[in-house]
Amino acid sequence: MTQTNTTTIAIAAGGTGGHLFPAQAVAEVLSDKGIKVVLLTDQRGKQIAPNFPADEIHVLPSGALAGVSLVKRFSSVVELVTGTFKARGLLKSIAPSAVIGFGGYPSVPPLMAAKSLGIPSLLHEQNAFVGKANRLLAKFCNKLALPFEPKFMKGLPDQACQKSFVSGNPVRQAFQNIRSQQMQDSNNLTLLVLGGSLGAKVMSQEVPKAIELLSASQQRQLTIHQQARGEDLQKVIDAYEKLSLNADVKEFFNNVDELIAKADLVITRAGASTVAEITAAGRASILVPYPFAADDHQTQNAAALADNDAAILAPQSQFTATYIAGQLTTYLENNQTLVDMAQRASKLAVPGAALLIADAAIELFEEKSVS
Repeated sequence: MTQTNTTTIAIAAGGTGGHLFPAQAVAEVLSDKGIKVVLLTDQRGKQIAPNFPADEIHVLPSGALAGVSLVKRFSSVVELVTGTFKARGLLKSIAPSAVIGFGGYPSVPPLMAAKSLGIPSLLHEQNAFVGKANRLLAKFCNKLALPFEPKFMKGLPDQACQKSFVSGNPVRQAFQNIRSQQMQDSNNLTLLVLGGSLGAKVMSQEVPKAIELLSASQQRQLTIHQQARGEDLQKVIDAYEKLSLNADVKEFFNNVDELIAKADLVITRAGASTVAEITAAGRASILVPYPFAADDHQTQNAAALADNDAAILAPQSQFTATYIAGQLTTYLENNQTLVDMAQRASKLAVPGAALLIADAAIELFEEKSVS
C-alpha cells in the first residue's frame, strides 16, 4: 500500500511517552510508505518527541478534565473547545486523508475536528482499560484499534465493538526479534527488574530483601539486572555487594531489548508499552501494577496476561520480600514454569502492530474515495 507524497495523514498524540511512542512507530511505517505525516500534539508531547518522524509538528491546547477544582475543570473545557476550533483550522489547511489518534486528551480536539469536517479517523487504545479520552472519542471514530480481544477489555463502549479490531501495541522491531531466541530450561536464572521510565521505589525496597532471604546456593544461581531510582541507587548496589552477587544496577538502561533477550524473568510495572514489549519478546514476568494509575489501567493490562497464565499479577500490597523470595524459589527449582509462561506470553503478541494500524488508516480513505 505505497502512497504518493501528496497523501497526508495527521497523527494526534501527546501527554506521555505511552501515547507518543506507539504513534512514533506508526509514523515511521507511514513515512516509509511515502506518506506525509503531520503530528498534532500538546506542549509536553513536543518535548518528549524531538525525533518524531513528522513533516510538520503543531501544538494544540488540550485540557484533561481532571482535578477537584471547578475552576480547573472549566479551564480544561475551555482549552478543549479552543483546541478543537484550532484543530479545525489546521485540518482545513493540511487537508489530511485521515487522522489517527493515540489516546489522551491531546487526541480529543483533532479527532472532534476531523469528525466535524468529515475526515475519516482511526483511534488506538494502548491499555486493557479504555482511557477516558478514548471512551469519549470511540463513538466518533471510524475504526478502533485495540491491544487485546474485546472480551479482555474493560470500559469498552458497546457501540465500539463493531468497529474495533485487534492491532496490539506497536513496539520496536528489536523486541519482536527476541521471540526467536528461545529460553532454556536450566538451574540458573537471569532476573531483570524494571520500574517504568523513572524506576519504582517498591522494587528497590523489596527485591534486594527478597534475594537476601534466599539460600547462598540459590543466590549463586542468579544474575540480576535492576533499575533503581537515583535516590535508591547506592542502597541497592550496596545490598547486592554485601551478598557478593552478580548484579548490574543502574538508574536507566538504554538497552532494555538486549536485557529482556537475556532474561528468564522480568519483574516490572504493567504500563501498556512494557506489557507489549514482554509479549512481543515472549518472556515470563511478574507484573506489579502502579496502584495510582488512572482507572487502575495497569492492573487491567496485567490481568490480560495473568488470565491467560502468561504472567503473574502481583498487586503492590502483595509484593513483599517474602512473596518475591517464594516465587524465585519456585522458579529456581523448576525453570520450566518460566519457559511455559514465556511461550504463553508470546502467543498474546500481535506482530507488526504498527503496520496493521498504518494499513487500516490507509484503507479508511481508500474506502471513502471509492464510495
